[in-house]
Amino acid sequence: SFLDVWIGEIASDNSIAGGESVNDTKGLHEIDEMTHGGVNIELRNVFRWYYAGVTRANYIMENKDNIDFDGKDLIIAEARFLRAYYYFQLVKYFGDVPLIIDERLGVDEVQDLERTPSSEVYAQIDEDLNAASSVIDWTAPVKGRVTKGAVLSLLGKVYLYQEKFSQSASTLDQVISGGGYSLSPDYDQLFTAASEGNSESVFEIEYS
Repeated sequence: SFLDVWIGEIASDNSIAGGESVNDTKGLHEIDEMTHGGVNIELRNVFRWYYAGVTRANYIMENKDNIDFDGKDLIIAEARFLRAYYYFQLVKYFGDVPLIIDERLGVDEVQDLERTPSSEVYAQIDEDLNAASSVIDWTAPVKGRVTKGAVLSLLGKVYLYQEKFSQSASTLDQVISGGGYSLSPDYDQLFTAASEGNSESVFEIEYS
């Protein structure tokens, strides 16, 4: 997930690729100079890593009818949130991407996949997030788990990228009114270890 910030900042004028030379993280230097083509190691990593996430979410969904247990609905909802998150990153970077839902594909199968129109990818993202928001609560019992605020925030952003402005506004209004979030009083401390999980935080990816 760090690649989103890394590549985004370097692709803008906010940061430079840095390193010891242009051969250090060559893919980032290509993005920095806007000379990258269809073969770029950093963009390939984005593609591969997010599809790895999609595959793991699909593994849950593929087997969702094979067993029942307490909390199953929540697990399914969290998997759908994650799948939507991964596909949103993919469609932002690459536009039309292969849409694989509720199944895992073998090595031979993935070599023959066609790209799916981005409108269909967005429709699946919308569907996953709306389904997740109906199950997931505003608070999570375990740090790092998905909350309704995270689901609705992502959905509002997804609507924004589709230029569904009224739907985005009403969705994000729910986050403002129901999420219990507030601006941190001290911006200087916002990104320190002590401020982890602060009142502004809607969804944090936990690292050990």
